[in-house]
Amino acid sequence: MSIVNSIFVPTYSRGTKKMSVKVFLMLFLVSFLLSVFFSFLINNFITKIPSAGGDVGVGFFVTLLLVVLMVPLIEESCFRLWLKRGKNNFAFGVLSACFLLLSCVFCSSAPWGILVLMLLASVVLFLAVLASRLKPRFFLKHYTAFYYISIVSFGLVHLGNYSASHLVSPFVFPLLAVPYIIAGLIFGYTRVTYGFRYGLLLHAMLNLCLLLLV
Repeated sequence: MSIVNSIFVPTYSRGTKKMSVKVFLMLFLVSFLLSVFFSFLINNFITKIPSAGGDVGVGFFVTLLLVVLMVPLIEESCFRLWLKRGKNNFAFGVLSACFLLLSCVFCSSAPWGILVLMLLASVVLFLAVLASRLKPRFFLKHYTAFYYISIVSFGLVHLGNYSASHLVSPFVFPLLAVPYIIAGLIFGYTRVTYGFRYGLLLHAMLNLCLLLLV
């Protein structure tokens, strides 16, 4: 129960706990099963939802490098590294948030309505990263709000993964974001409680297993 409470109501601390193999495997199993469940639910009871990117013609090992290494590193730096204050955390958080903003503007094939939503989430995230450094008292006082900004932004930005034809109904929006928001909760808890490297490893392992299932 303490883990559940910590996931939904985090508290800021300077240090991190040592993570056991048992806890890591438990968090991985929960995140994996929930991801598979929601993917099955969306694909079979809502609609078939292909990726917006489609077949980009890259090899498996290039895809593996991107999905398992580059994407988790960028996303963890952007959405969760700054949840622990520090000069390096702030610098990498700002750079990653800027990269996210540019990606939303120039690389996303999402329809304009979703693009606006993604941009809004990116801007709010960028301001949150700035506040974590420039307004430390405000950041610590409202830490739970900043924590949820990172989680919701993580979910909304991933709406850009889907094609325009499957994002026309407003009822579909929250359903598509839910799996990423749940994953964001688990990644966020892991980062805040056990440290950045464990959150990164958990994210990479989840991406790897989901990639192998495709």
